[in-house]
Amino acid sequence: MHLANCLMVDGDLEASGALCAEGLAALGHKPERPRPLRALSVVWLFLRIIVGGWIKKPARAVDDPATALRLFVYSMAIPHYQFTSRNLEQLEFALRYRLLGARSPVPEVRQEAAATSLIMLLPFAHLGGRIQRRVEAYFAQLEDGATRVASDRARMWLPLLRALYEVVSGRPDKSIPWWEEFQEVRIAKSGYIALQRQNALFLAGEYDKFVGDVSRAAAHRAEALTPLDIVRLAYIERLRGDKETAWRLLADVENVDPADLPWTHRSLFTYQLVEMKMLDGDTEAAARLARTMLPRIRRSALSPTTGAFECADGVTRAFLAEANRLTRIGRRDAARALVKEAERALKQTPALEPPLFAARMLHDRAVVALALGRRDEGLALLAQAEAESRHGAIPCARMRLLEDLLDVLPPSDARRNAFFAEANEMSAARRFTPRRWRAPWLFPLDG
Repeated sequence: MHLANCLMVDGDLEASGALCAEGLAALGHKPERPRPLRALSVVWLFLRIIVGGWIKKPARAVDDPATALRLFVYSMAIPHYQFTSRNLEQLEFALRYRLLGARSPVPEVRQEAAATSLIMLLPFAHLGGRIQRRVEAYFAQLEDGATRVASDRARMWLPLLRALYEVVSGRPDKSIPWWEEFQEVRIAKSGYIALQRQNALFLAGEYDKFVGDVSRAAAHRAEALTPLDIVRLAYIERLRGDKETAWRLLADVENVDPADLPWTHRSLFTYQLVEMKMLDGDTEAAARLARTMLPRIRRSALSPTTGAFECADGVTRAFLAEANRLTRIGRRDAARALVKEAERALKQTPALEPPLFAARMLHDRAVVALALGRRDEGLALLAQAEAESRHGAIPCARMRLLEDLLDVLPPSDARRNAFFAEANEMSAARRFTPRRWRAPWLFPLDG
């Protein structure tokens, strides 16, 4: 299981998952259990937790070796099932860990039990009400427990979950101080935690900090930059107008097979490659790459870390851009089929959209509606996306939305001046190169 942990941190979820399955089977949890039986187990675990809330039991005197092993195996299984969108399995072992860990005499285990419960709630925190109160209660529990733990892993839970909470809430900029609290901890210098920190910097438009972070992570690993690092650096150079540097970087990685990358890098790498192809005007290649992301778009992918929303965004714009090209060469039936496929992909996104992705999904639905000739619906969705994106801090997505609005709004629209001024200000502050032509995903299919 220690090997499984190392493999998971490095993003090799296939190998990690196989080892987790072996460990769970050794504890009596057979992977081939029917889903109805697993669902009944979850119901029973929930009932035990409810009853446990009424009847408080004291902590155990000691965690014997068998209990400690069971806790460790469960702790490895939970993130694996989270990353791979196996929600029922994730829920089952999170509940098992909570039941077993809450009464542990070891402060580190109790801290992780609280963290595990909080991880399950983060995708729903934006719903408010009772869920938000539970989130706040678990954060308070983590803050109290942080004064009683000594290991790096246990001390890291509070700032890590604070950081992830801010990112999922659409404010990656607010997450940066939390990441900085533990960036020098050894296990945070590479692997999954470093990736999440770099994702936050990239989303927040803190590109100089991002470049420094990926360089330090590569030095810590004593390895070259990863293909994901390189394609993101190429994208930054392209945003800033340096096409030659971007193309030179891209030449090193554009033929990399995503299947050879860690599972946690694959969809992000492909998404960024799709963006680069669209910026270069190669919509055919962009659509071909985007098609490989379709399996990641699933209603069950509730965790924000699964890549489902990024994949849907990339698929939508790439398919529409290619449909635009097909329309121009007279292949209208093929173009319409591609737009309809993009519309179906958006309908497969997870039902719960955290604030991090809400504006982008509205934006994507808007451009599909515009392509299908539903102009009033498209403009209304763009207006909703604009209002939603004001509350977040994703500069690149906000800039794209502003430029799309300027492309489609009539000259008489009173909002144009404000959008134009904001886009200019953002270009100067972020060193973005303004778009000089209409986006290829903005077109009416029938005229």
